[in-house]
Amino acid sequence: MEKKTVLEGLGLRKGWIYEAIVATYSGGKPHAAPMGVCTRDLRTLNVEAYKTAQTCRNISSGGCFTLNYAKDPSLFHASLYDKESLRYERAKKIAAPLLKDADACMEVSVIDAIDLGNRIGFAGEIISYAQKGSAFPLVNRAEALAIECLIAASKVPYTSGREKEFLLEYLTYIRRAVSRVAPGSGAEELVEKVCSGLE
Repeated sequence: MEKKTVLEGLGLRKGWIYEAIVATYSGGKPHAAPMGVCTRDLRTLNVEAYKTAQTCRNISSGGCFTLNYAKDPSLFHASLYDKESLRYERAKKIAAPLLKDADACMEVSVIDAIDLGNRIGFAGEIISYAQKGSAFPLVNRAEALAIECLIAASKVPYTSGREKEFLLEYLTYIRRAVSRVAPGSGAEELVEKVCSGLE
């Protein structure tokens, strides 16, 4: 029997997108931004960054980044709107910062970069990882979106006109999002069942 990879052991699923905060150095100063991360082969990690974004430039020039995971959404908020409040420390094995308040982190070295038009797809290998609790805190949007789907669908029979149209558009968005972030999941199956029942 083949030995589990580190990513399998931490609970990552192939093709699923998890939310993390990417931290890099920009001219020697720490920089952070929330991004989706996935693994296509359970050995490497993949992120896609817009070419015009500072994170993309930093990864391209530095060749490494950290992935910082947190259950608390306020850390994601701070990485977008209150960057001065973020506290950093140096990564142990790569030239990138870590977020002190993250629940877990991965140090990642870039092994490939692919031009995707307006974005660059970076593939990297884990050099080191650490976590504060007993379980690695992976955040995937699918379960929360499935709950949103059920709530929105329950309102459809009691609405009409523009409100009903809005709910149906929202359900279409949820259906696409869940299929993208958690393909083959129970959440995808549930959302598909609910949305198909409204057609």
